[in-house]
Amino acid sequence: MVLTYMPSYLSDELGYGEKKGLFLVLIVMIAMIPFVLAMGYWSDRIGRNRIVKGALIGTIILSIPALMMIGNGNSYTAFLGLFIIGILLSAFQGVLPATLPSLFFTKVRYGSLAITYNVSTSIFGGTTPLVVAWLVSVTKNKMVPAYYLMAVCVIGLIIVAFFVKETAGRSLRGSAPAVDNASEIEQVLKNPDEALWWEEEVKHGNINHSVMDSRQENAENVR
Repeated sequence: MVLTYMPSYLSDELGYGEKKGLFLVLIVMIAMIPFVLAMGYWSDRIGRNRIVKGALIGTIILSIPALMMIGNGNSYTAFLGLFIIGILLSAFQGVLPATLPSLFFTKVRYGSLAITYNVSTSIFGGTTPLVVAWLVSVTKNKMVPAYYLMAVCVIGLIIVAFFVKETAGRSLRGSAPAVDNASEIEQVLKNPDEALWWEEEVKHGNINHSVMDSRQENAENVR
């Protein structure tokens, strides 16, 4: 919604010129680039779920103040409001490319991700500008985008908190952990339950034997 609907929201609902609205969004998008990289960097160190939860909570708290700033009529405060939303969006942009693939097992990862991501993006992302524009026209309330963001983030926060496991620094589902040297192999062998944390999600035990046999073979080769 931020990148697709906001330009038309600025021009059609708030009276900004079309060029001015697009320019403000463009500047925010450029400013987001280093924050996207920073969020991706920190998600590998403190955990992806923490970044996502923080961004969701931040969006819930700051959506109304940001939209009030955007609707203030002043270009500088409008930019600041857009920038706040852009920073929160950066957290998702920096973390989700690593988080989404980790939700699926190796054998079905690419197909499952392609189907679920594109279908959900088409259904929800594609219709969001239309739905929000319709709600604004029906309710005559220019704060509807903020309420919409808050509602979606509440749902997302519940899902992440209860259904999404932290995967930063851990092996992907269905795969053995990647190692750089012999000492890491020994560490994996000493704590196989942590290395193969995803096994509890598997209904059968075939993966465990094949993966651990491979780890043992690698360890022997290193020795």
